[in-house]
Amino acid sequence: MFQLAILKCVSCNNNLTGTSKNQVIVCKNCNTPNEIYKGEAYTVRVTYVPSPGGEPQNQVYLPFWVITTQIDIKSEEIKGGKIMRFVKGEHDFQGTQKIWIVAGDLPDEESEKLGYQYTKTQPEFSHGKTESIQEMPVIRDHNEATQIAEYLFLKYEVKRSGTLQHIDYSIGFSDHELVYLPFDKKGNAYSPLV
Repeated sequence: MFQLAILKCVSCNNNLTGTSKNQVIVCKNCNTPNEIYKGEAYTVRVTYVPSPGGEPQNQVYLPFWVITTQIDIKSEEIKGGKIMRFVKGEHDFQGTQKIWIVAGDLPDEESEKLGYQYTKTQPEFSHGKTESIQEMPVIRDHNEATQIAEYLFLKYEVKRSGTLQHIDYSIGFSDHELVYLPFDKKGNAYSPLV
């Protein structure tokens, strides 16, 4: 037997209504973004990046979880490739890192590529919402994003030059934020505007 519960806004206790496919619902009463996780509502920080221009009807806001991590690589064993790592500038993710995870519905390969690109470059941007741009629904909660962040960290370590034989590490998660970046949309293809 299951039980239905009405989701309430964390800030004003108003009933939340939204689409069933979106993990983030903005309260219609107080405009507070609420993340839906395990049947409960939680406050979530949301940042919008304004579009640099173009046609808003051909653009979409793609959501990203930006996960702040503390990574401690205690030891690792690598066969070969140390010089190539230095030459290519392949640095490890040691220390405090912000890892970007696509929260919208994109194919895994494209999601990984975009997440890696933004994690590596850590884009700087202004804040502000371009109202006429549609938002892609958030399909991953922040907990799933932390699991993907750890997976991407390990995948990056394996892809670096040399052959990773062993790694002993710890990873902690201290913060998360939802960032909406504007993208041009042509059919099923997305091109970043920031």
